[in-house]
Amino acid sequence: MKAKFIALFFLISIPLPSFPSENTLKIFWPLSEISTSKFYDPAGYSFIEDWLILNNLYNGLVKLDPYQRILPDLADFWKISSDGLKYEFLLKKNVKFHNGKNVEAEDFLKSIERLYKIALKRDPIVMEFFRILTGRENSSFEEVKKRIIIKSKHEIEIRISKKYPFFLSFLANPAFKIVYEEKNGKLIGSGPFFIENIERKKVSLVRNPNYFEGTPLIERIILIDYLGIPVEERFSLFKKGDVDIFPSPGNKFFKLPADADATEMEEELYSFTFIALNLSIPPFNNRDFRKALFLGINRKRIAEELGNHCVYFPYVIPRKLHRYEVPLPYGDYDFPKAKKIIEEIQKANKIEPIYLPFYSETPFSKKFLSLIGEEFSKLGLTLKPKKVSEEEYWKMLEKKKFQIFFETYHADFPEAFGIIYPLFYSKSPVNSSNYSNPEVDRLIIKAMEENNYSKRIKIYQEIESLIYRDIPIIPLFTDKIVLIVRKNIEGLKVSYNSLIDTDFKVVRLKR
Repeated sequence: MKAKFIALFFLISIPLPSFPSENTLKIFWPLSEISTSKFYDPAGYSFIEDWLILNNLYNGLVKLDPYQRILPDLADFWKISSDGLKYEFLLKKNVKFHNGKNVEAEDFLKSIERLYKIALKRDPIVMEFFRILTGRENSSFEEVKKRIIIKSKHEIEIRISKKYPFFLSFLANPAFKIVYEEKNGKLIGSGPFFIENIERKKVSLVRNPNYFEGTPLIERIILIDYLGIPVEERFSLFKKGDVDIFPSPGNKFFKLPADADATEMEEELYSFTFIALNLSIPPFNNRDFRKALFLGINRKRIAEELGNHCVYFPYVIPRKLHRYEVPLPYGDYDFPKAKKIIEEIQKANKIEPIYLPFYSETPFSKKFLSLIGEEFSKLGLTLKPKKVSEEEYWKMLEKKKFQIFFETYHADFPEAFGIIYPLFYSKSPVNSSNYSNPEVDRLIIKAMEENNYSKRIKIYQEIESLIYRDIPIIPLFTDKIVLIVRKNIEGLKVSYNSLIDTDFKVVRLKR
């Protein structure tokens, strides 16, 4: 999966919308222009925010609930062999795609083939799925087909090469949704909603009256890209009833009035924000320089200044997933030591200005850039933010033509491995820092194949200890979602994945 970037950094200028009001849930939500242009393809999504739409359009064999438990989805039930190498799934019968076609086992295999063709080379979760399946990193699809056996219209048998503790979590990932591709390339799902209309900055979903788990209570969900609309205007629309839910920019930028007909819902996420460093170029190929940044940037101050969106946590794993202790070999914040290291490096080689690419401007991102610039300046370093187009920004990241950039990454499943593997495994396509440590790679593979959770924890501790010695990234804070929600909304649950795993078919509006 490509890295997911915090939506608050995006800037979009759009006209204010008008919405139908009867039995319609209206949500301000960050919409990816890339995903919108591709009509929300599970094999091609890029941003964590897209999951909300994907999870309502499509179904997989299994799914996560808001508490991150594995639940049946299109699979009625499954059975795992005693050796952990064979998974047998029995599909629910009489489930239909939105076009009326029955969902059958063959559709799963075709969806996996699409995934293989589209996402194999750029998505670490997809790449790992096929490696687990065949035992090889560059297997052909013919080899894959030998591992996915269609036993009948409703029976699927999957044989994996090694016992693997996260296999069902992989299948719950939106990339593994079952789709039907029509001859014109249009993708059809079987979810509780289907796309009614896609505009450049607005997506309308309408309920599926034939949904196999019952017709959703809400007739329509309208998602409108709010970025570029000042928060005061957002709240004005909220007060007028034009919007029911919107993500707050945090208490440093907005305070909910006491008399508002609304409540705040918040939850720490399985994501964290960090500074990615390009270890292949100077001065970031110098570990002492990276150590100075780790010690010299006052990350606690940054998190506090940015408000309740940001929870200070000095580790490379989001706080909700960091269920163990790992010592920081250099300590946490030590400005005098950091300043001294920088001065010693400067004596030998002058450190040139450091360019930071960005393509959006919001109050949050402006504050963020200002705070980081201040921290670099205190260390005697010059940070020069460089505005680029969105297209140029993504090309720079893809080709790794940057010195530093800011990234927010969300774990694909609820364990530390969901961060460690994509960001620090040397062969991961989203290892943006060019980080490579053979011992870290060895331990990551070991964790992949360890089925005992307590033993995996010990492996994670070893991996993190090595990462903190190498410092390929500078962790800043764990992320938190804060939602302003109208009080007449019932059944809404916010999870560690924000609204992404919310079961919208049971959400009700009291008018």
